[in-house]
Amino acid sequence: MIPCDRPDHAPVAHADESLALVVAEIGTALRLESVTVVGDTTAPLRWGAASRPGLELDLRYRGELVGLLQVTTLPGETLSRHGRTVLRALATVAAAAVVADRDAADVRREVQDRLGPTLAGIGLGLQGIRNLVREDPAAGLDLLIHLQAEVDAAAASVLVATLPLMGNDD
Repeated sequence: MIPCDRPDHAPVAHADESLALVVAEIGTALRLESVTVVGDTTAPLRWGAASRPGLELDLRYRGELVGLLQVTTLPGETLSRHGRTVLRALATVAAAAVVADRDAADVRREVQDRLGPTLAGIGLGLQGIRNLVREDPAAGLDLLIHLQAEVDAAAASVLVATLPLMGNDD
């Protein structure tokens, strides 16, 4: 939960706190009424509550449209030219946070959908080796070689899935 320094704003909750922190910091730094980030693959993340339509900026990362930033000023206030310049600069940070959030979600999905079942299968295979080692050592060795290949493939899968998180996605 990211608390707001004004009592009329609800706290922000999000699975990845880094994007929530960026949203809250934009609102706090520019003394805004509300900030909403809508990522290309995520639900809207809100700080504050908009009382009216506000300013919208595309969120772009390396030229790719990754989301939308919506902000409203406090009633009776407007963003100065400097404030708009700062907002555009912070929009680039928000875009990077949206991409990091998306990449982290991809890694979580990869682990859940592929790596978890692979590891469970390897565990069953190891149980099989334990059962075979006394009765049929050659079959146990064959199964061990197969499991080593599965471990190598799983390690490669983790490396590929985490490359974007390490900044090596080019």
